[in-house]
Amino acid sequence: MAQDLALECDALNEVSGMETRRRGGFWMLEDSGNGAELFAVGERGNDLGRADIIGVDNEDWEDLSSYTEPSGRRMLLIADTGDNDAERPSVSLISVPEDSAEQALRRGAARAEHVWDIRLPTGAADIESAAVEPGTVRAYLLTKREVPAVLWSMSLGDAHSLMRVGELVLPQPTPAQVEAGGPYAHAASYPTAMDFTDSGEALIVQTYTDAYVVRRDASGGLDLENPERLPVTKLAQTEAGCVSVDGTWWFTSEQRPAPLLHVPIPVVE
Repeated sequence: MAQDLALECDALNEVSGMETRRRGGFWMLEDSGNGAELFAVGERGNDLGRADIIGVDNEDWEDLSSYTEPSGRRMLLIADTGDNDAERPSVSLISVPEDSAEQALRRGAARAEHVWDIRLPTGAADIESAAVEPGTVRAYLLTKREVPAVLWSMSLGDAHSLMRVGELVLPQPTPAQVEAGGPYAHAASYPTAMDFTDSGEALIVQTYTDAYVVRRDASGGLDLENPERLPVTKLAQTEAGCVSVDGTWWFTSEQRPAPLLHVPIPVVE
């Protein structure tokens, strides 16, 4: 486990999502009650500026991912999917060209290019984890407050392709742990972020206190019943994480001070 500097950006108080930045470092965002903006952060937590996103509101932004269009253009995907009370009739995925966000760091603003409305057939649910499978435009969404958590997927641009993938079986806190463990013990297993490795061979899922590697099974699907625990530091409220190009899981807390931590993802030979 390695620790770099805590986040320096004074305006970045509630990190709820992060993704790697093509120019180095990360993009980060905040959740409900904050502005529609992306923050650029260096690998040591240094503040590299912010980009206003116009054409959308931040109802409850909870995760950040990316995908590459057939043209080669890299897009940032914002998951406006938070719904603590399961009362939103629909949630949405928002895409912004990364080049536009980079330009907005220096001047002007970036405009959201696509907004996809999503309605789960099972009804409203709080979702704080979203990721796009590498080499595809298939987005995955993982519910937070259901036990077990339910994984959904859809092809971007085709809401009719929404499908239930399965249930992710994560270890649950014991009654004794809940009794003794502080404000997040009862929710320790709730997924709060996720991202695919660059090869697509594994999905990393972060909860409030732990992280897990979900690998492919013999058929090529995700082995949702046998997640492997990653040795991550338990922070007060871990709600953001992403995989870097060198196969490292980076994560930080929604509470300040927010250390920027990383741990290598074990490779199966």
